[in-house]
Amino acid sequence: MTTESKQEESKKENTGTINAEGTKHRSYVKELLDGTLLTRKQVIKQLPFFFYISFLAIIYIANRYHSEKIIREITFIQNELKELRAKKVAIESELMYLSKQSAVAGLVKENELGLDASMVPPKKITVKNE
Repeated sequence: MTTESKQEESKKENTGTINAEGTKHRSYVKELLDGTLLTRKQVIKQLPFFFYISFLAIIYIANRYHSEKIIREITFIQNELKELRAKKVAIESELMYLSKQSAVAGLVKENELGLDASMVPPKKITVKNE
């Protein structure tokens, strides 16, 4: 090694601080900010795992958004179904009212169709088989 590379190595070794116990530890925040932490072999070996974890996190977030979207759609459809059921009940009750004999007679009289209700009950016609 040359003297310049030895001096650079000694500078790198001296970047750490000494804690109360007298041992040396490096400032990881400083190394992270200046980029030297990311160039270590240990960190480079862990990059595939980091990318895998990042991919899983993205999938997890996308799944959450998708499920929330589906829940909103289900809620909207359920509300629409309640409204349609209420409409159905209202229409059925109106139809039942309009199909009563008295309601039909009233509508015929109101529209002046000239029809009268029969006062004679219907007779049953039977045919004999030979």
